[in-house]
Amino acid sequence: MHTYPFKPFHFFLMFLLALGYVLFAHAQWSYGYIDFGDGNYMYIGWQIAGGAVVYRDILAPQPPMHLYLGALVYKIAVILSVEPLWAFRAASIVIHLITICLIAALARRAYGRPGVAVIAVAIYLWLPIGFRWALGWQSEPLEIVWLLAMALAALRGTRGADIFAGIFATLAAMTNLTAAPFLLIAIIYMFVTAPRRALWMAIPSIILAAAITMAMEGYTGGYFLNNVVFNQVGTYPKEGLIKYALLDKLLPQSGNVIMIEGFFLFIGLIGLARFMKHTPLDPVARGGLAWFFVGTLGAILYVTKGGTVDYIFSLSEPAVAILAAGELYAWIHRWWIGIPGAPAALQRLAGTPVALAIAFFALAPGAAIHYQLYKQYNYELPENETLNVRSLIRQYSKPGDKILAPPFYAFLARRPIWGHYSEIFIWTINYRNDMAARNDAGDGARKIRGMCDAINVRSLPIVILEMDQTGVIPPVMRALMANYEPLQPDVIRTRNTRLGVFIPAPNGAQPAPAKWRDFQRNLVQVYGMEGARKFGWLQM
Repeated sequence: MHTYPFKPFHFFLMFLLALGYVLFAHAQWSYGYIDFGDGNYMYIGWQIAGGAVVYRDILAPQPPMHLYLGALVYKIAVILSVEPLWAFRAASIVIHLITICLIAALARRAYGRPGVAVIAVAIYLWLPIGFRWALGWQSEPLEIVWLLAMALAALRGTRGADIFAGIFATLAAMTNLTAAPFLLIAIIYMFVTAPRRALWMAIPSIILAAAITMAMEGYTGGYFLNNVVFNQVGTYPKEGLIKYALLDKLLPQSGNVIMIEGFFLFIGLIGLARFMKHTPLDPVARGGLAWFFVGTLGAILYVTKGGTVDYIFSLSEPAVAILAAGELYAWIHRWWIGIPGAPAALQRLAGTPVALAIAFFALAPGAAIHYQLYKQYNYELPENETLNVRSLIRQYSKPGDKILAPPFYAFLARRPIWGHYSEIFIWTINYRNDMAARNDAGDGARKIRGMCDAINVRSLPIVILEMDQTGVIPPVMRALMANYEPLQPDVIRTRNTRLGVFIPAPNGAQPAPAKWRDFQRNLVQVYGMEGARKFGWLQM
């Protein structure tokens, strides 16, 4: 097979697709709370830009590439006098546009047909899991850029390209450690099939990774590896791991992916055989790219990690888009030219209802998700309610005051979080692990003691707790009950959390018992008697 070049018509079609994406994504810009990680990474970028030392001052579970890029985005926003939120949203769009350029290039190399590249771009821009995840400031979209750049460089087969492939591989791992297994697969394959090329990839990769690791360990005072390795492993439960991983996480989250993107995934898996048979790539490149596709398709296994759900499948979507595009291109080509011996136009007409039915089943699940996203139905909290929370923070605190709140709200209100307690889930896990091990000197135990001290002296003008996380820690809630009052009896209900809002009791007085009784009654109503038992401090 030959590899055909792009023509102006192909570039025009991809430009229209990209323009449509930009307009649709921009139309969804708002102050709405998309996802916890989005707010956390924006908050961390803001604090790094202000001089905080990541990992030492702020617990961050990801490697530094995405975090420091966030600091750069924030600094650019300040220089340009732009609302930082919009700067982060614009940076996310730019990363997604770079991704579709890389997908187009990789699809053309894989199949030799620029038409396949156009279809791959269209599919990728449509896939709703990645579309939603790319709206916020997340690390996976940047990781995908480095992984695709690595694959494209490796396909060139020159010494210089192999060196760059190794560099891109390291940058992917230094953006998100989920890249590591994909890179391991590529390393093993290259050492088996082309050992000399593998060395040219591996040596610069190892040197760069070692340099970054040593530099970050020294700069952070030894906190780098503890954050990006041990805190990630710590999110797995200590007991009942198999049940949790398989029954509680893998099966339901895989089902979500199949319901939303199952058609393209199924077609892509079928298309893998066509790729292996018809690609114009040489045998080494063909096998390497096939292993890259298969490896990234296994990203769904990451849902077994605590806090990770179906969004992780966004790492698989480039492979899904390219493989499905190759198969659909073959279907479209067969539909257009028809079967020899019968009028092609008649065959096209007869096949049109089938094509429309396939299009409906392919696009309908995603269309529903896109609609829900556009209407902010599947946001953590819609814009108007998010702005209400920001108004509460600004009403009860001054610029520079340290507060306790989930990081997105703190970022919007421009209020630093006490102790940079932004990675709420991992801090809660660390505290539970320390309590189970009776380790009062552990990081989690010390962090909660410090939080209780701040609450006991009423130094925090407002406290907004996720009740399912910090709100289940008895010492924190007992300190609040002794010094603070619920601002309102009802919790704020978000998509995945319930927020309690507390302010210091006025004039140093004792908190009003009636306000706490009303708040506790509301908790029981929201969670039910059984669900409320998780609150060990609750007086039912």
